[in-house]
Amino acid sequence: MHTTTITILTIEIKYIYLTDNGKTKLLSIIDNFVSDDFSINDLIVNENRIVINASTSSKTVTKIYNISDKANPTLVSEFEQSGQYSTSRLIDKTLYIITNYNASVQDSQKSVPFVKQNNKITYALSQNISYFKNVSIAQYVVINTIDIETGMQTNELKAVLGGSSNIHCTKDYMYIKDDNFTNSKKNDYETIKLNLNNNRISYATNKEISEYSEFAANTGKGSNYSSVLYFEQEYFIGITENTETTENEIILFDKELNRLDIKNLTNAHIPTLPKSLAKNEKENVFAIPAYFTDGLKRCYGVITFEIKNNHIVLTNEFKNENSDMMYQGNCIIINDYVYNVETNDFLADDKKVKIFSYKY
Repeated sequence: MHTTTITILTIEIKYIYLTDNGKTKLLSIIDNFVSDDFSINDLIVNENRIVINASTSSKTVTKIYNISDKANPTLVSEFEQSGQYSTSRLIDKTLYIITNYNASVQDSQKSVPFVKQNNKITYALSQNISYFKNVSIAQYVVINTIDIETGMQTNELKAVLGGSSNIHCTKDYMYIKDDNFTNSKKNDYETIKLNLNNNRISYATNKEISEYSEFAANTGKGSNYSSVLYFEQEYFIGITENTETTENEIILFDKELNRLDIKNLTNAHIPTLPKSLAKNEKENVFAIPAYFTDGLKRCYGVITFEIKNNHIVLTNEFKNENSDMMYQGNCIIINDYVYNVETNDFLADDKKVKIFSYKY
């Protein structure tokens, strides 16, 4: 018997489900873990830990739960960090939380980024604050580092004055662009890098900037397209949407971003959001949530596809024809099944989430 767990977030509630060969069972619900003025930004599951990030426009809260007992999750630790949530990275067991903090120039207590744990506030030290030249606004990129097993901060808080939310991360380095990069010519801007091994900050070389900028390339479709790019070992997968016609495309690129194949979707619509693409690592099968239209009729579901001989092969369109849910969540592939999540925030807590499973 192959069993695993799925963790799902709605606006205020966290659900943990057990899966077994396409069947699901609700194990636990944790509600009210943030107040109503917070928005849920991200969820990370790693073995017996769940990490939840939520933020307002001025602060971010990170909570780490122990889910060794799936029916009774326990809080390991909680952090509050100055700034609105931008992104996070989990490398091995080390969690990096990145926020954007607009400092107050009138209030000295709010002019320096801080992190708070157990009601103890720790401000970023002067030696841990870097800055770009010709900074025009008091905006910081703030980086907190946490060991998710112990729930403790592993390095002193880092901050970069004048940094943008455009972050590129490898296993060894985190690259932070100058906030003015959007108004500059390619490579005509500075980039600060954080060494994740020794926690030291320095400037990136022009060669490094050129190399990692390739990974930030879009799908080349123009300004009327929304797109997201996924790197999958030997190739890139691009998901695009024409913002005028709402038509979607799946595009396959090689490592040099040369286009190999493209699939146009007519009656199916898929999200151009990060972390929407699910993958079965062993079988090279991909799944992405979708909604399907047929005249005035609309339903949610999942599209699956494979990459074969440098081509995209669409394999299945799974549809939830009779769903009474309002919103679609992400999907996940576990063993031979695709699980698709839908939510309805107006139903009772134990009915707000439905999980549909399909054998592909």
